[in-house]
Amino acid sequence: MEVSRRIISFVLATVMLASVCLCASSCKAKGAAVKTVSETDPWYTSKRVELDPKFDPEICMYVSPNGPFKCHDKYVMTYSVSEKNPAIPGNYGITRDLMGIFDEEGTLLHMIDLYDIMSKMPSTFRTFSLLKCCESEKGVRLYFVDSGFLATYCCDIDLESGCQTGDSQTLDYSAALNMVPDGSRSDDYCLFSFSLIEDYEVIVLSSYSGSGTKLVVARDMKAIQCIDLQKALGPGEGAVIFEITGIGNGMAVFNSFGKSNLWVKLELATGNVTKITDVKPVPMGQTLSSAPDGKGYLTKATGIYEYDLESGEEKIRLNFDCCNVNRFETQFASVIDIDENKVIIACPPVITAIECNLLPPPAVVYTLEKTDKNPNAGKKLLTVASLNDSLTNAESEAIKIFNDQNQEYYAQLILYEQNDYITAGDVSYGIDATDRNRYSAMALVSGSLTSDIRSGMGPDIVLGAAQSVDLFNSSYLTDLTPYLKSKAYDPSAYYSNIIEAARMDGKTYYIPTEFAVTGILTDGSKLDNDRKGFTYEEYASFVKEQLNGAEPVTRKSSRMHFLNLCVQRNYAQWLKDGKIDFDQKGFIELASFFEENIPEGISESNWISEDRNQEPEYAVFIEDISCLKSLACNNFFGENITVTGLPSSDGKGLSAIITGSFSITAGSPVEEGAYMFLDILLSEDSQKKSKQAIPVNRAAVMYRMERETEDNRRGYIRVAGNTAAGFSEWVPPEDQRDEAVFDPEFDLQGVFLDMIENVDSIQIPDNAVLMIISEEMPPYLIGQKDIGSVVSAINSRTQVVFSER
Repeated sequence: MEVSRRIISFVLATVMLASVCLCASSCKAKGAAVKTVSETDPWYTSKRVELDPKFDPEICMYVSPNGPFKCHDKYVMTYSVSEKNPAIPGNYGITRDLMGIFDEEGTLLHMIDLYDIMSKMPSTFRTFSLLKCCESEKGVRLYFVDSGFLATYCCDIDLESGCQTGDSQTLDYSAALNMVPDGSRSDDYCLFSFSLIEDYEVIVLSSYSGSGTKLVVARDMKAIQCIDLQKALGPGEGAVIFEITGIGNGMAVFNSFGKSNLWVKLELATGNVTKITDVKPVPMGQTLSSAPDGKGYLTKATGIYEYDLESGEEKIRLNFDCCNVNRFETQFASVIDIDENKVIIACPPVITAIECNLLPPPAVVYTLEKTDKNPNAGKKLLTVASLNDSLTNAESEAIKIFNDQNQEYYAQLILYEQNDYITAGDVSYGIDATDRNRYSAMALVSGSLTSDIRSGMGPDIVLGAAQSVDLFNSSYLTDLTPYLKSKAYDPSAYYSNIIEAARMDGKTYYIPTEFAVTGILTDGSKLDNDRKGFTYEEYASFVKEQLNGAEPVTRKSSRMHFLNLCVQRNYAQWLKDGKIDFDQKGFIELASFFEENIPEGISESNWISEDRNQEPEYAVFIEDISCLKSLACNNFFGENITVTGLPSSDGKGLSAIITGSFSITAGSPVEEGAYMFLDILLSEDSQKKSKQAIPVNRAAVMYRMERETEDNRRGYIRVAGNTAAGFSEWVPPEDQRDEAVFDPEFDLQGVFLDMIENVDSIQIPDNAVLMIISEEMPPYLIGQKDIGSVVSAINSRTQVVFSER
């Protein structure tokens, strides 16, 4: 433990050095003078083209898109489409694989039904599934598989006529499997995933008998390598592989799950695989791709970077500040063409939980061309920093609208990435270890930002300050209370209970823009007095008497993680004169409650989806309720479903996790422009783009609720049509939960909206303090130390943290 403390202390002590480096590379000096966009700053015109297949929503009940791909002077998308069958009301009935060919202006030239092409293959079962497509010598090459078997085919299609050209080819896996003399048979495997990387076909094969996973590398439909992942990575490893991505120079990378979570590098020509332990993994919201020039590129909200996997070095190729694009779209983009003066990126449709049964948005292609003149020259610079590895859709929309409309200011983005402080070797199934890694990374990010602000190198706006209490100080952030009392702010337009709960010491250092709710789903008929929360004693009694002792939180999480959530929920009450003190009744009461009443729980994440039908019928814990599906997939309680808060000393109601927030740094010389940006960020136009969390704007929530309701209606009809009875009037509850839908006659929307209104506290993540608690508390919980010595150790270490602040 002492060695661990020294390591943590050393890491925290390097914050200043890390932030100096970050200042030099990421932040723009602010100082007293207002900076402006220079005439010499490069600018790229932005041509945005939507590839809209124009499906009829009354016919197409479900669409799964793939692409876009650039093939010569055309763009190609493939779609798996489920359509209504007029003979069976409410049922999908018909599933088709289609390929759309678009010109460079986004005009749909052909929509090809691929069944006629695939059905000509010499297959016994003729149950084909579309895999991928890519550019061929004269057109587009199409890959598909006879589902569940290793019969994989490809053929070429002419882009002008939409007809097949030449003969089809078949990939023979038997030779590949024989490369590994383990007695395995080709009929023991099915195709799990298929990727096209540079000039290679990369296939993951999964065994029916559970004998393992094999990785096949082929070229021109001829297998050249077969890798047994358990032998290559170690016993028990490589059970599941997520998408394999090219990183240029004949290399690929993938995430492997088994006994542990590994990032793995694959050399395509030789089949060599290497565990990656010393570079940072690529987070969600950033995209790796390999371009035709043979280089690997990393795309994120700030731009496109040449990326070296070995060193983790990033070299900027195009800064998105130099073109006005929607950063949410472009951070998921692949580079499909790039040179000194022109870049083409392909943005796939982003499908979220709230609209997975609606028709997906069109894919987008951006063509960015360098020009001689920057149209924003002379505008005042407004630097916007995000304390995340990516931007939300609402934040991206606000930046784009602001830059489109504002004639005085121009917003530029900085990322203070948590991912900079996490390496692939830190990735773990362990819930508690993952928490500590996150707390450490966020503490370092916060330290970098506070150092930048102190030195005058900080940004004007901070998105995500709610993630770190380190920043809640008038030396770093402006008190936004005057804005909340001004005519510009209409409390009735927002969930003011969320905004009010975010105040600390009577000051508003951030305004929540997006959030999720932490709570426990249970049967409301078992609760008295319309209860929305529990004291510790009430919770212990509820679990014992109403839930038959089945504690719901630790069924999915560890005791320590549960305790951390409760610390965040109660954090504000332990602050005294701006400093934390754990040597008081509230914290000791919480610790004692956990030691006496909460079981150890599970310490590792279960990456395989649990059978929802096996959930206990008593109560279900959900850490981040962000949409109706969060409730629908866990509703074992019918119309009695109720959401209650985690236990606290005073029995408060629900608490919110702030996933998006707005702050202005202290002393910003462009404060007026920052408030203009806030008006746009809080507007319905920006907020209704929120898809990963709940927007704070009420009108945006109602807009999203309409979309979620329609999404549910379509999903419910689909599930109803697939039931044994075949009637939409009856859907078994287990089918509803499994598909995260609910009976349209049931007002689950009302439950969701009431839940938001019942939020009365905010989870405050003091990352440095949470890391200390995570290290010091376990010995007490297992009876190795008394609470007095543990509290003394926590207080001693936290006082050092507060002194440094």
